[in-house]
Amino acid sequence: MPYRIPGEADAPTRALLEWVEESDPPPLHGMSPQEARRAFDERRERVELAPEPVAETRDLAIDTAAGPIPARLYTPTGGAALRPLALYFHGGGFVIGNLESHDSLCRRLANRAGCLVLSVDYRLAPEHPYPAAADDAAAALEWAAANAAALGGDAARLAVAGDSAGGNLAALAAQHARDAGAPALRAQILIYPALDPGARNESTAAFADVFPIDKATIAWFYKHYYGDGARIGEPRAAPGLAENLSGLAPATILTAGLDPLRDEGAAYAERLSRAGVPTAYRCFEGTVHGFMGMGKVLPHAEEALAQAAEALRQAFA
Repeated sequence: MPYRIPGEADAPTRALLEWVEESDPPPLHGMSPQEARRAFDERRERVELAPEPVAETRDLAIDTAAGPIPARLYTPTGGAALRPLALYFHGGGFVIGNLESHDSLCRRLANRAGCLVLSVDYRLAPEHPYPAAADDAAAALEWAAANAAALGGDAARLAVAGDSAGGNLAALAAQHARDAGAPALRAQILIYPALDPGARNESTAAFADVFPIDKATIAWFYKHYYGDGARIGEPRAAPGLAENLSGLAPATILTAGLDPLRDEGAAYAERLSRAGVPTAYRCFEGTVHGFMGMGKVLPHAEEALAQAAEALRQAFA
């Protein structure tokens, strides 16, 4: 099924979607996971901003019960003895994405927020199906809190952030921190998060044929991660359906107006607010899912990054 260009698309987004229409890339859901990972890496190089300098990057390993998982620590420019620390969980439907795919974003976030950013390379499906990524997110947060000082970070100033599937993991990590009684988080930043894999709402219907995550691609991601789907309603599969949202870290939720996941983020923001959690919500109306990784062609990326960074700065102040 060809992608549709919604009439609501703003000018930069329309130009992107017309380019996609002309180039007619093969859909990810027609590939093997390994092929999709290679295709994703190739495509992002055309639309992602070039990496900007930071003071230091350090590749390291996070110890978990299932074994070590890779991570990358970003130290921003400008001196400070002890910095706040934000964990970042990349997007990619739990199947694609890695440290490299979100390197540019994490560099910019570290510099703009003035904090350490720890990018977590959690295990991917189908090699590691649900709940592997959820387990890794909780383990990574616990490890970061325990090792913050060794990383040059302040264990009293921690946050979690993530986009798409990574937004799911960031939300889960925030819920885990509250339920475990530690660590105390200053903020959670959720960027077009995937919070309810069984969602059926206005945006899933309206944008089921819109690049880059049409209905078939979403189903492909979820099949690889959740298997037959029997468990998609579990609290650790669908953080957006958690019954109790009180006591969670203050949230900033950013969505895209032409995204099937839009209404999941909006609903979660509303539920958080009703539960007494300080919550900021913004929808970038005229653009599509994944825009944070398309800063070369979509100006929304830098605008959203600035808002996320400012939320972290205020939370850490």
